Amino acid sequence: MKVKILLKTVFFNLCLVNFSFNATSQNDSAKLIINLAIKLQKNPKTFLSLDYANYDQEYINCQKLRDSLFSKKSYAKALDVQKDIFKSQELLKTALNIDSSGIANNYGGLAYYQLFTNDYIEAEKNAALAIKQDNSQLNLKVILAHALLFQSKDVEAKFLYDKIKLQKDVVGTSYRKFLNYYFDTLEQEGLDRQQLNKARKWVLEE
Repeated sequence: MKVKILLKTVFFNLCLVNFSFNATSQNDSAKLIINLAIKLQKNPKTFLSLDYANYDQEYINCQKLRDSLFSKKSYAKALDVQKDIFKSQELLKTALNIDSSGIANNYGGLAYYQLFTNDYIEAEKNAALAIKQDNSQLNLKVILAHALLFQSKDVEAKFLYDKIKLQKDVVGTSYRKFLNYYFDTLEQEGLDRQQLNKARKWVLEE
């Protein structure tokens, strides 16, 4: 028991060191998560519960690193970390029993961060793949609508916004309010104001 606790403590400290290094250098995303995923994929029946704990901790570290980079407007680097997270999850789909909803969220995460790197074609592609996995998640359709909007695919974007704005959340709040808040956030992050104003008008229409 003492050995197990010691191992966990040692690894936890290593994780903190790894996260600190990546967060300060910000040159590369945390590649350790990929190495751990490959290890688990190669030995799905022999790895220990500690291996799962290692992966979970590094997953959290990567999320923190991504969010830190994003808050500093280092969008390309934040996307790189999200790609590492995505790749690790793809490697472990079977081992972790990731369902269609989880796969959809992984594609949706990529699409979301690609909006901020102006990679709208890839954002559209990944949002569409996400929706194919789980058509029930409205947030994925919102991301797709944004990706279409910033490509000036007005007909397709307006069609989606018109459907989304009629929806309500669990407490009855209209998605019009949510969309307008989303537009404000995108504008604050430097995305095309002219296109966003166009979408705002669509959402206000009855």
